[in-house]
Amino acid sequence: MPSEPLEGWSSSPSNNFEASENQRFRTDLIHDDEYLTDTLRNQEVPSPHKQVALAQRLKCYPSTINRNRNKPNFKKWTQERDPDGWGWVYRYGLYYPIEKANLYP
Repeated sequence: MPSEPLEGWSSSPSNNFEASENQRFRTDLIHDDEYLTDTLRNQEVPSPHKQVALAQRLKCYPSTINRNRNKPNFKKWTQERDPDGWGWVYRYGLYYPIEKANLYP
């Protein structure tokens, strides 16, 4: 009887490594004091997005995301466009939320 892969894990070892790296990176970002304050830890953090999904969220073209993702002001640019004020970074093939703008000083 063939065994089923664990939920969330691929039967391919390379995909398992990528999935664990993505989770590790996301956990590092969410728990890093440099990026998120204690107040933000209690808020719901969006899941990582693929380029098309982030473009839909930011109401722009995927090519615009691709063109800007390596620029130094990408986080600020995404914060200004994100409906909830999240800044985003690109790592390991996905876009991760890292900081929420203080929209209500």
